[in-house]
Amino acid sequence: MEAAESFLRKGDLRNAVVSAREALHRNPDNAQALRVMASIAEAFPSPEAILWRQRLAELTPDDVTGFQNLALTAVKFDEIGMAQQALERIPSAARHTLAYHQTAAAVATAAKQNDLALEHFNKGLALAPQDTWLRFNVAALGLSSPDATQAAQARAELNRLRENPSMQLPVLRALLGDARKRQDGALAMRLATRIDQSPRAEITDHLLYLEELQRAKDPALAEKQIALGDRIRDNVQEACRFLLWMNAHGLASQSIDWYQNLDPILKKQMPLPLALAEACVMTGNWTVLSRAVSNAQWETLEFLRLAYQSRVLAELSHYQAESMIELKWDLALTSTAGRIHSLTVLARMAESWGWSSQAVKAWWFLARHKTQQTEALFNLNRLYAAEKNTLELCRVARRAYELQPDNPALANNLAYYELLLRQNLEQNAQAVAEHYRKIPGQPVIASTYALALHLQKKDSEALALLSPLPKTFLCQPAIAACYGVVLARTGNASKARKYLGIAANNRNALLPEEAALADSARPFAP
Repeated sequence: MEAAESFLRKGDLRNAVVSAREALHRNPDNAQALRVMASIAEAFPSPEAILWRQRLAELTPDDVTGFQNLALTAVKFDEIGMAQQALERIPSAARHTLAYHQTAAAVATAAKQNDLALEHFNKGLALAPQDTWLRFNVAALGLSSPDATQAAQARAELNRLRENPSMQLPVLRALLGDARKRQDGALAMRLATRIDQSPRAEITDHLLYLEELQRAKDPALAEKQIALGDRIRDNVQEACRFLLWMNAHGLASQSIDWYQNLDPILKKQMPLPLALAEACVMTGNWTVLSRAVSNAQWETLEFLRLAYQSRVLAELSHYQAESMIELKWDLALTSTAGRIHSLTVLARMAESWGWSSQAVKAWWFLARHKTQQTEALFNLNRLYAAEKNTLELCRVARRAYELQPDNPALANNLAYYELLLRQNLEQNAQAVAEHYRKIPGQPVIASTYALALHLQKKDSEALALLSPLPKTFLCQPAIAACYGVVLARTGNASKARKYLGIAANNRNALLPEEAALADSARPFAP
């Protein structure tokens, strides 16, 4: 570990990784080694950083620093939900420190909750009134104020902070973002040029300049891009950022070409192969991707290599290969070892590819996890609703109810789907009747109870429940279908036609069973 930290201080990331991995081989729970691995992954940047921070936080659950660092790392990789969940793991008693308010403000800023971020930054300033970075962050947030006077005051404050040499680059970056929002192209170009020319400029700053050249359709872009690529081609960290920038700016073909000309040893170092894989998917270059993911080892990102292998099989196989595609995908899922972030990445990747069934598998892995199932269940519900798959929606509702059996909304949701599917009719009728007695004014519960009564051929009682409900609620397509049926069955044919018409005109919004319910009333309201 002494060697790992020494290499890390010198910027020798490759040898730092070797030393830290040796420490982890001897003791997988070595917190010091996990911190080094997280720092290295963040430096590249690689999503591995989240995995290391997550392991560290779980290893030391009583150390709030672990969850604060996990939240900040998640923000860097745009995993806002995970960042918010990490903050929630911090006990209330530890939420009054400067470090907590700075972390919470960063998460709120990433979530575009500017008022909440400003609240946390101001609480931080109350604890450290002379902190220059807190003043900077308050001013940077002020730039987006709808009040022109407040925005102008924020710019003035930033320009005062700019006199501090250590603050010049952050201030220029904030002002560049402001100039872009205000669509002041000339000012944005001047600021980007100053950032690029700063002796303290980092690779991300040079990329800001390239981005501004691209925005302005400046012919100098190609020359400047080649020059920057030549300058950083021997640095894994900077090469990775350069590749990811090209991928994100419509230059994925150039990204592949540039990668191919790197040193063969350098090309194997993570996360460069991951950046290449992203470019290959963007351009449909399956041959290059096949070579990149064959006979390779992506260490903690092995689950992604297997996922890409599955995609290659789907694109290049000239024979029936569904079983092999599924096998590779299943291997990718099991290779996550149940890590929440890894499974989430696979689920989102599958959705971005249009692989609905594979995404569903990944979300179900998460839905069965012992913690943090909410996002998975939400996404499963979204996917099944798009497919109008009532049976699977019921399955999702059942899992949600298992997790919170005392939640009346979830109990009602499960009862509704089971009633549509004609499952456990008597049991659900009794359950929703009990829910209605406890919360009689709740329209959703009342409508479920009315459906149960209709299925028991008690349409007059169902009508008595539905008629007093708000008209806006009754005009929702699924509710209108049930109300129309009940009206038709109780001899109110004229009124029934109005609500059945609403259901018919919005048939695409109905589940098959809801549509069939509406159709069943046609003979009674021709």
